[in-house]
Amino acid sequence: MHKPQSAPTLVTRARALAVALAVITSPLPAGCAEEEPGCVPEAAAAQPLSGAYLDQARALADSWIKRHGAAGLKWNWEEAVLLNGVLALYDATGEARYLDYARTYVEHHLKAGYALNTSDTVAPAAAAAELYRRTCDLRYRSVIYEVYDYLTIKAPRTKEGGINHLGPLMKSIPQLWIDSLYMFGQPMLRGGRYTREPAMEQLVADQLEIFSKVLQDDGDGLYRHASINGTLVPDDDTYWARGNSWALITGAELLGDGAGSYPGLRARFDRQAAAILGQQVAGQDLWYTVLSAKPTYIETAGSALIVAGLARGLRRGLIDPTKRALVDRAAAALLKTIVTRSGALTVAGTSVGTMPGSFAYYANVPQQDDVPYGVGAVLLALVEIQRLAASQ
Repeated sequence: MHKPQSAPTLVTRARALAVALAVITSPLPAGCAEEEPGCVPEAAAAQPLSGAYLDQARALADSWIKRHGAAGLKWNWEEAVLLNGVLALYDATGEARYLDYARTYVEHHLKAGYALNTSDTVAPAAAAAELYRRTCDLRYRSVIYEVYDYLTIKAPRTKEGGINHLGPLMKSIPQLWIDSLYMFGQPMLRGGRYTREPAMEQLVADQLEIFSKVLQDDGDGLYRHASINGTLVPDDDTYWARGNSWALITGAELLGDGAGSYPGLRARFDRQAAAILGQQVAGQDLWYTVLSAKPTYIETAGSALIVAGLARGLRRGLIDPTKRALVDRAAAALLKTIVTRSGALTVAGTSVGTMPGSFAYYANVPQQDDVPYGVGAVLLALVEIQRLAASQ
């Protein structure tokens, strides 16, 4: 699709393009592309997917878009997950309104400006990567390189070499949060794929290994939420579901779509996926907000991202196909989280932003409806389960 780059080093290009971003964007009106020479935009799929799960995803996305203008969304991780879901729907359907929604969002922030100073603030660059794939617009490519520049040069590291989740804002207290794997993993895996820069994929693989060595339990195979200044939080066998979903879906994308071979990471993925399937709640077929036999509450975003990761893993041959029935049941249960509120279709049961804490803390994090990352997570799951059905 895209012509490979040639230059001294990727870091050199990252810094040059980050500086060039303001030069490229400022004289151009919104939507005016300066295309990369030799780059061929990837068209929408000639044969779009169809099916009941996709119909539900389309209705949910259209309801959100009708009520929430793209230019009003913040440049942050919550909105990034939403945009990932909307763009996954575009990939599946080829319907231009979903690509246009993402374009409006990114164009707004290119004009207004944005900060890259935590893992959460690099997450929206995944949308810029998808726009670059479809347009070859140099402005979108510049965002990808700017994120790489932040991750490789500016972001502080822990003693293990892991990227500090809170970046320069908390440089004095090194922190690995499992959330980071998805937040920087999505823009780097997609950006690396579309710019033909294997160093971006390798960055994600290296970080996944570091995070796994620190946060993945050797016995359970599940991940703790964080390591703060060298101390695990939680310090017991309390495993936050959404945190584990961040790791699962990142592993599924790296191992299923990446060009590299990572046998050590594959073994870690296998252990985690098996453990997650073992914690599926009988009779409800989704997952508690803490992956445990001790009841808390079913949490929508974590469950949806788990479904997306497992469906991707099944489709890519990473997960035993005999587990398909469990994933199908989870997908059917996930449909029940899509509800009508005040005449609008939305997603219920998403826990609000969650800090590293104790079992009691996770169990008491409140839930809300119509949360952007809850809607985005459900969209991702519905698209992945429809792709899985189409691949059989």
